[in-house]
Amino acid sequence: MKSRLEIFIWFIVLVALQVLFFNHVQINFFINPFPYIFLIVVFPNKVSRIELMLVGFFMGLLIDVLSGSYGIHTIATTLIAYMKPSLLKLTAMPEILDKYAPRFGNMDWSFAWYAGLVTFIHHLVLFSLESFDFSLILFVLLKTIISTILSLAIILLMDKLKT
Repeated sequence: MKSRLEIFIWFIVLVALQVLFFNHVQINFFINPFPYIFLIVVFPNKVSRIELMLVGFFMGLLIDVLSGSYGIHTIATTLIAYMKPSLLKLTAMPEILDKYAPRFGNMDWSFAWYAGLVTFIHHLVLFSLESFDFSLILFVLLKTIISTILSLAIILLMDKLKT
């Protein structure tokens, strides 16, 4: 992501894809892809955590408003935006983080681990808030794992296409 204009275009495209297409993809009531978090995953490292959290907040808020989902996307995207720098440090080498944005071409399989971790946390928070019932914990975990796999595959494909 080289410029704010490119980030803004990705923001609009990902929100539109999520609301118009991916929100309507539901397979066996378990699989719900949420690839709109791609923007947070590949957001440049050089920006402040506050700016990233604002992007995550407004992206989640817009998804919530357009989907009628009462704040669950806002909470989940703001949380992963806050956690992103720590998750990157956990999965990537520091010399890579200083020079490059998080991308598969820069990080190889570390990117897949990092993107998978971000996606899993997002989905776990999202589905936990959606069900808001501890008796459904196994259902939430299963739905999180399966949806994470599909969302991660889409995110990796989007990363490959963006290159």
